[in-house]
Amino acid sequence: MTNLSDLFPAGAGKQVSFTASGNVTSSGKPVILNSDGTVSEVSGSAAVVGSTTQLLATMQATPAISVIGGSQAVVMGDKYLGGGGGTTNSLEGFVLTGSGSTITKSSEQQLSGNTNYSLCSCYDSVNDKVVVAWMEFSNPNRNHKIAVGTVSGTGATASISWGATTDWASHTTYTSWDKIVYDPDTGNFCILYYNNTTYLLAHCGTVSGTSVTMGSTPVTVMSALVNWLGLAYDPDTQRMIMVYESGGTTYSRVATMTGANATASVTLGSQETAVSAAGEDLLPVYDPDNDKMCLVYRNQSDNTLKVTVGTVTGGGTNSITWASPVTVQDNSDAGAGTLGPTYDSVGADYDTNLNQIVVCWRQTGSPYYSYMQGVTITGTTPSAGDNTVVMSYNSQNKAIAYDSTLQKTFYAGSGNGDLTSLLMAPGSTNLTATNFLGISDAAISSAASGNITMKGGIASTGLSSLTPASDYYVQPDGTFSTSAGDPSVKAGKALSATAINLEYQS
Repeated sequence: MTNLSDLFPAGAGKQVSFTASGNVTSSGKPVILNSDGTVSEVSGSAAVVGSTTQLLATMQATPAISVIGGSQAVVMGDKYLGGGGGTTNSLEGFVLTGSGSTITKSSEQQLSGNTNYSLCSCYDSVNDKVVVAWMEFSNPNRNHKIAVGTVSGTGATASISWGATTDWASHTTYTSWDKIVYDPDTGNFCILYYNNTTYLLAHCGTVSGTSVTMGSTPVTVMSALVNWLGLAYDPDTQRMIMVYESGGTTYSRVATMTGANATASVTLGSQETAVSAAGEDLLPVYDPDNDKMCLVYRNQSDNTLKVTVGTVTGGGTNSITWASPVTVQDNSDAGAGTLGPTYDSVGADYDTNLNQIVVCWRQTGSPYYSYMQGVTITGTTPSAGDNTVVMSYNSQNKAIAYDSTLQKTFYAGSGNGDLTSLLMAPGSTNLTATNFLGISDAAISSAASGNITMKGGIASTGLSSLTPASDYYVQPDGTFSTSAGDPSVKAGKALSATAINLEYQS
């Protein structure tokens, strides 16, 4: 007998045969129990946060970002030059080209020479154009403008050719929070916007070449004070989802676009309650893996970050049914700080590689870092992954957009007076706090059966370099460590360099 593990047969009476879903690559691998009774090897990947690229040294307002394909995105930002409104600022665009986790930016591509707010943009995939809408602040007017951009080239030499600017709405009163979405099925885009005279409106139009033709009449979505709004497109039902907060309730409408150019119009479904509470930073995100519309928002009353999952009904109904909201980030997480009522502090998009919603947010307590986390949807239930620091300084106004070619998410955020960008991806794992089953006794091919040493037994096959008498934890990537991972899953205590007494847990 050379070590303590020789006292115990492998498994110590706790080996049970299971069918594998996916390959279990070798002995000594931690496995999870799936809902169908099969087992899978614990696997995952670490979060990715690429290097930061500064776009503007002086920045105000919230940036807009659109992925245009080919590992590229366009970011729009209002360059702050000092002073008040009028012609002191400029609206600048950048083409970002990604490679791995690195961004190369183009030079500044100016679109407007005035102070600009309410930036929003979308990508017209049919015409391969970027559509940018904004409110131009020029006393006493606050005119809504729109322009079409054509991107050429890549890397540092990429450029944007802007078409003529179109005035699509004119107001002398305060307007804000414009949102835009593109409908590839009709070839139209829709802008959801607010003003404090006629309140919440929707206006659609069509791109032709480098110009825009707006539909003749905007549609009134709600004739009341609106504080927050969001807009997204559901390609499965070919419907738009509008969300907005008014009077302490968060509402939604399903809508469609018909016609084109001057005849383009919006048809609204009935107003429905999405959340019976005041929501801020309303971010509807389509989940193509589950064909669901997910609403990411900050709950105003307790400053928690929540997600509710909606099922859209098309046809003549044009409705959406929302599940109960789930808290994915709360103030009890000391490492994350607190959320708090920070304007435009949350960004969200869907990562089709990891099958997760990517959520980015800023804590309001010192040191005001920005964080990223993944949220997985199972049925209509969200579950949150680990938090990862994205910006280690005050970066509050942000927008993010996922690129399926890079399998990364473009981040653009303003903070500390600048506008910066980077590429990121949340960590991913199939391990939860409760699904760890045991350790494999041998390799198991997918759909084949093999023995698993379960909790309460002794695993002594395929393990090495353990420190006797030390506690070991299963890590999200399927390794073992003497430090807890996230989630914290204790495997057991090492009896020798090659054996773990698996701790029984109910």
